[in-house]
Amino acid sequence: MNKSEYSRHMLMMRPDLEESYEKTLKEPKLAMNWYELGMAYMHADRAEESIDAFSHGISLEPFNPYMHFSRGRKLSAIGKYWQGMADLRFALRLLPDNWVFWYYCATSNNLSGRYEESIEDFKMCIKYTEPGEHYPFVYWLYTTYLINLGDRDKAKEALKLIPSSDYEPPQMDYGYVRSVKLFNGDVSVEDFVDLEHMKESCLPHENRVQLELNGMYFALYAHAVFTDDEELQKTALTKLLEVKVDGAFGYTRGLAEAKRLGLVEDI
Repeated sequence: MNKSEYSRHMLMMRPDLEESYEKTLKEPKLAMNWYELGMAYMHADRAEESIDAFSHGISLEPFNPYMHFSRGRKLSAIGKYWQGMADLRFALRLLPDNWVFWYYCATSNNLSGRYEESIEDFKMCIKYTEPGEHYPFVYWLYTTYLINLGDRDKAKEALKLIPSSDYEPPQMDYGYVRSVKLFNGDVSVEDFVDLEHMKESCLPHENRVQLELNGMYFALYAHAVFTDDEELQKTALTKLLEVKVDGAFGYTRGLAEAKRLGLVEDI
């Protein structure tokens, strides 16, 4: 297994929770057992237990970049951005060419309001990836420039970072690809959300369609901001709130916009 394959294996594993728990009970001094348990808890949406498992793993292997990354990612997911960033930046010190580490630094910066810093991190993601993998970064750059920084020119400029639609993107980027095509005018508002096509094309993971819809409805909102369509803005955010996935980037960003527009109470 080469470096790239090992990285993908570490970041994409979906261990069985019961098996991981039993394995950790039998060999509690193995850091990898705690990592797998943390990943199992993560996919079971048990955030605090996931963080505790990664913390235990770090006590056994303090310089394991994946352990720090995974704990930082989960801390950020529950809104503890500074604590998460400490882990994410440490992981980058250990593996500075890992674009996934840069990506979660970028999203953590973005969700905590540090937009310029997030833009620089997304540009690092582009540096370490192939053109077909650029859709998520272009999506974030476009929406950040447009919605958070109010710069339409830079938003349009960001779309040029994918110079051709011929690139074959990863399956996990379905929603990002559709969104960039919407921004470019290659997909109409009416055809943008096609549930049957999504079911066939998304990753075959539980709740994956719901997760993709969160990002896509936020993209529809961004498109409505660009076209100054206030009615579509409200419609897009209303649909987003209906399909919410707690912790999903699109939902987190859309909820903030919905509060700003008075569509939901700011509690």
